[in-house]
Amino acid sequence: MRLMQVHRKTWKTDVAMFLTLVMLFSPALVGLDVAWLGVATKATAQIPSTSAVQPILIVPLTAAEGVPANIAGRVTFALSSELAKTGRYAPTRLSIDDSTVKRLIRENLLWEDAVTAVLEQPTPEGIAEIASVMKIPAAAYGTVDSYTYDLSNGGAVKIQVTVRFLTIDLETASVIEEKTVEITEEGSSAPKLKSTPEETLAAEAMYDAVKKIISKLIGLPIKHAELEKIKRPTGVSTFALAIAALLVGVALSGGKKKTGPPPLGPGDAPRNVFAIQRSNTNIIVVSWEPPLKGTPIGYNVYRQTVDTVTFQSTGSIEPLTPSPIQTTFYEDRTARIDQVYIYLVSAVYSDGRESVKVQSNLGIISPTQPAPVGIGVPLPPTNLKAQIEELSGSKKVVKLTWTDINPTGLVVGYRVYRNGIQIANEEKVRKTTYIDEGVQEGVTYRYVIRAVSSFGLLSAPSDTVTVTP
Repeated sequence: MRLMQVHRKTWKTDVAMFLTLVMLFSPALVGLDVAWLGVATKATAQIPSTSAVQPILIVPLTAAEGVPANIAGRVTFALSSELAKTGRYAPTRLSIDDSTVKRLIRENLLWEDAVTAVLEQPTPEGIAEIASVMKIPAAAYGTVDSYTYDLSNGGAVKIQVTVRFLTIDLETASVIEEKTVEITEEGSSAPKLKSTPEETLAAEAMYDAVKKIISKLIGLPIKHAELEKIKRPTGVSTFALAIAALLVGVALSGGKKKTGPPPLGPGDAPRNVFAIQRSNTNIIVVSWEPPLKGTPIGYNVYRQTVDTVTFQSTGSIEPLTPSPIQTTFYEDRTARIDQVYIYLVSAVYSDGRESVKVQSNLGIISPTQPAPVGIGVPLPPTNLKAQIEELSGSKKVVKLTWTDINPTGLVVGYRVYRNGIQIANEEKVRKTTYIDEGVQEGVTYRYVIRAVSSFGLLSAPSDTVTVTP
């Protein structure tokens, strides 16, 4: 009779098998309760997976007394953006101009007055009703509690934000109270060695606060009754378990460390993504520069719709290119005249990896906030500066200057805002300069400029400049 050849496994495999048998069948030796292992495994298996993307309705945050009016909108944008970056949430910003909201109003499933009321004064009950109609099982709303700007030592901004996360019962259109989470965090800008624009400091503080809030939200412990009852057996030796696990790992891996490709970093992503309307056309041209480090095989281009009034994101990120393109520019011929967009570009590599998506027009408003663009919607003024000048009679005025980067003929004028109040319109301000004579000495003023196009549409607000005559 011919015997079949027996292939011996390595000694490492034998050790792994021996240790596994010891752990499973000799609880007295290791001090491990097999029954405890079974309960823990069963309980863990019953915990809902957090890998699915959770739709969430973002109600614009409100500003407490003393907080600049535009800060709440910018914090709302930061919250939506950072939630989306986690990969766990798909934010939808509540807006009367949102296409879904408009459709539901037309179908008499939502009332415009009800949406307006929630936007002006959010309540859990009102939010739950709207979210249930929109079929969104979670929502977030809150307040910007405080905002302080300190000019000393290069400048610093501190901001306190409170966000309430709601879980909605879609069948009863009510809030599940025991799952409501309220998180308050303070954010601050990083210390600066030289004078830094308030806009930049504010952006840092906002994102600092928002990231802390989201970190707390994601890091909340999972409350599960069966897991809470599980106690670690007193006889378990942590050291013995750790050594056993280490040996098993070494044996099974054969002692060889397998390494995959290094993770992609910021240097592997596209740079200087810029989007602007081509003169006298309905085309948005998106351009960018190649990565500093990697050599991609192509690029993916994406688009996100933003609100035409607040310029905050209202929709999910949609791909525009079905497959990676080899050029460093893209023409969006599907942009609608009544929509405003933020564009994003990523680099794709030969092994299928994709870099982070880089937003368009960063640095126009601030280094972290993209400037939206659309057909007939101009880009905001950039390089805004304020200079104190003295007229005859020792009267002081503030001279504002800025730069317009829009195509020739698109912008017909500008609106000037001082401390959140418009003080001049596009009929009065046709050039990229304005002198404010209505100022008082010793009073601090914050200025913002918005461009107005020949379509009658406003740009997003420029960066903020602060001056004290």
